[in-house]
Amino acid sequence: MTAKVESAGDISGLSRRLLNNPYLKALRNGLTLTLPLVIAGCLAVLLLNFPVQGYQEFMNRLFGERWRELLLYIHNGTLSVMSLVMVVTISHSLAEHRNLRRQDDVVNPIVPSLVSLASLIAMFRVMIPTPGLPMIWLGVHGMFLAIIVALISSRLFFSLRRIRWLNITFFSEEADPAIPNAFSSLLPGLVTIFFFTVFKTIASMLGIGDLHQYFYDVLSRPFMHLGNTYGTAILYNLLRHMFWFLGIHGSNLMEPVATAIYVPALEANIVAVTAGNAPEYVFNKAFFDTFISMGGSGSTICLIIASLICSRHGSMRKISQLSLLPAVFNINEMLIFGLPIVLNPIFLIPFLLVPLVLCTTSYIAVVQGVVPHTVHNVDWTAPVFISGYTATDSIAGSVLQLANIVIGTAIYIPFVAVAERMKKDVFNQAFKELMPGFYQGIADKDYSITQEAKALSRSLTNDLAHALEQNQLFLEYQPQVESLTGKVFGVEALMRWNHSHLGRTPPGLFITLAEEAGLIKDMGRWCLDEACRQNAEWRTDGIDVVMSVNLSLHQLDDFALVDDLRMILDRHQLPPTALEVEVTESAALGPESYKTDILQRIHALGVRLAIDDFGMGHSSLVYLKKFPVNTLKLDRVLTKDVEGSHYSSEIIFTISELAYTLKITPLAEFVDNVEQLKALQALGCTMIQGYLFSPPLGPVACAEFIKNGAKVY
Repeated sequence: MTAKVESAGDISGLSRRLLNNPYLKALRNGLTLTLPLVIAGCLAVLLLNFPVQGYQEFMNRLFGERWRELLLYIHNGTLSVMSLVMVVTISHSLAEHRNLRRQDDVVNPIVPSLVSLASLIAMFRVMIPTPGLPMIWLGVHGMFLAIIVALISSRLFFSLRRIRWLNITFFSEEADPAIPNAFSSLLPGLVTIFFFTVFKTIASMLGIGDLHQYFYDVLSRPFMHLGNTYGTAILYNLLRHMFWFLGIHGSNLMEPVATAIYVPALEANIVAVTAGNAPEYVFNKAFFDTFISMGGSGSTICLIIASLICSRHGSMRKISQLSLLPAVFNINEMLIFGLPIVLNPIFLIPFLLVPLVLCTTSYIAVVQGVVPHTVHNVDWTAPVFISGYTATDSIAGSVLQLANIVIGTAIYIPFVAVAERMKKDVFNQAFKELMPGFYQGIADKDYSITQEAKALSRSLTNDLAHALEQNQLFLEYQPQVESLTGKVFGVEALMRWNHSHLGRTPPGLFITLAEEAGLIKDMGRWCLDEACRQNAEWRTDGIDVVMSVNLSLHQLDDFALVDDLRMILDRHQLPPTALEVEVTESAALGPESYKTDILQRIHALGVRLAIDDFGMGHSSLVYLKKFPVNTLKLDRVLTKDVEGSHYSSEIIFTISELAYTLKITPLAEFVDNVEQLKALQALGCTMIQGYLFSPPLGPVACAEFIKNGAKVY
């Protein structure tokens, strides 16, 4: 048992190192970026080849004779140009990764992407007499060369940029940096493209007119003289899937082998059965399509089932759900490129192993007479179980498919579990990177985060926008207590978000994301409205407290805030004095005069004003005369160590004395123990908010707490 755990740990550690490799990471990111095109292309392929009798006639009657052209156009614009798309996305991802490491020499990712695209096009065979690009190599068939070109051209381009005399630099009077950036990349880009044109020219001189075809011919040639044996079948499937894993269209590459060995074997079986004789060949094209390529290459229907079993949420489960229907019809590009499987070290072993195991189990079943030989050609989109019955003329073929799916799923499950654990580790690391970010702002130019953390922040922002639209945010209320009597005189409304997968999300994080994304004004408006609604409801039940609501710095930029407050108070028939707005010391006492004007207009409505985190800022106390402030909430740094810090005690005493002189209420937050409370009371601060009395509560629990009052210590 220990050995198994250590082995799994070794696999996980090795996979993690490979996954963190910048080139493999760029490849995976590049593949993932193509997912929208892959989904559209797979949908077009599915609709074009839907294996239901009468489907074509139905579509002709419904849409006319030319409905197939529309789907072919979609296919031509997506899967048929996948190599061109991938060379751009991979180079773009490499450039972004480089920019994170070389922030002193940032390059626009579009430039190396275009250079890589030009380099790839330079590698194509020249069409004579009619110039043009060979369409077959623009799609997934040419993907491997596209990957190689993207990696080499990007690496070469970045290396050339470091050569000083190849950089054309000058000062541009225009604010747009695009012109100097383009010129600094001019010579490195030209030299990179020239390198590939020279390589192509040398290949042509050696008699290699089509590099793509030459590569496929070289790889498939050794199989042409092999016989139809178990060993050949194992080697055929191993290489076919290895090529797929490397980004090479394995089925297309091994097509000469299938044409020479396995298509004739199927034809021979058909002839034998027609003549009333026993079929001879176990291994044929229908055998592989029916019992091994279930859901597509790699028996990926097994991977989908394993993902749905192991993945409770997240991208892997979502992609598996989207891939399930196409996989039923053996279309798995969505999974190959979206998960991705290509060049993903986690899935290398099962992607190669499952086809070999299923080939072996199916071979044994046929040789032992448990399942008949495959004697019928089956359309490649025929769904599993139907294809098993059709190919063998027996329900035993379908049963064998079911058994193979169970075996394949069992093999995939531990690797899916490893992938899920690693995804969780990556997520946790990204989340840790974001956590300090909400203290200084995600957009702070001095705060650099990884691509994973940026992706997480974008995802959380999208989810937050959806939560706001669907009214999934909610408020909790923390009581504010007069500690000598236990009376609750106010509550602070605190915004909360239960993320669908992450649960409680730290308010500091999602508030900062909302500020960066421009959602904070809508969220702040909703918070004010909900807090006032709740306070009005409490007042009808005889509960009279001041509702305190935080205002973001961004809300103070909005002159419509005063009108919004007036409408909200009127809507809920709430007296203005029942509402208190909180702003931080830096926001309230800053130099911007328009913010001062907005705060004064808010107070003119009769709404109370509180200054939060007071006491550790850089503003002068004399600025308090600008505002008719009602409450000063002492900074947490002061209240947290008041019982042990003479420095904090002196500041709190001074602020309390000044506040009472100005008829302002000092309030201490983050009071968690009796020692803090007694020290604050001795300094003249008796208005308390903190976990000593109560954590933030839901509306019902908070109302009950207000009615009962707090414990007096």
